[in-house]
Amino acid sequence: AEVMVLTFFCMAVFALFALQVYSGVLRQKCVYDIDPNIQITDRIWAEYMKNSSNWVEKDGDYIICGNISRAGGCPANSSCFPDIGDNPNWGYTSFDDMRMSLLTALQLITLDFWEDPYNKILRANGPWNILFFIIVVFFGSFYLINLMLAVVSMSYEAEALVAGKEKEREQEKRKHKKEKKEKK
Repeated sequence: AEVMVLTFFCMAVFALFALQVYSGVLRQKCVYDIDPNIQITDRIWAEYMKNSSNWVEKDGDYIICGNISRAGGCPANSSCFPDIGDNPNWGYTSFDDMRMSLLTALQLITLDFWEDPYNKILRANGPWNILFFIIVVFFGSFYLINLMLAVVSMSYEAEALVAGKEKEREQEKRKHKKEKKEKK
């Protein structure tokens, strides 16, 4: 129980950090530039941005971009805008609220397709974010998960030892009963 609490606490710390640093960055998308000859109003602009057919798509996914130095840019004739559409993977890859941040942190700690959020965050927020992922992977995956497995293994060995002693006692009792019957 103590190791589970420690693991959850560390996962919550990772999730809170990611919530503060990466909130909304996975919703940044490349949008095709609007024709400059069109008279643009706020209503037309809002409708244009909400229309997913205006978002740049590559290999079936919308291109995530960043406006930070050395982040992934957009192709020609398009620009990067924040808060466009939903988060990737039907909204499951996200650091926008604590619940989804915990889920994504669990994905990173368990190394379950962790490279997808990794690549998306690097594209949206730049290469310095590698540090966060190194800490999460090494500390979370290689230390905390192995610590949990070691505790489970030790518990199993202790239970096996108790079961072995119990089996020896049972055999000892049967042996004594057999000896008593033979003496009579």
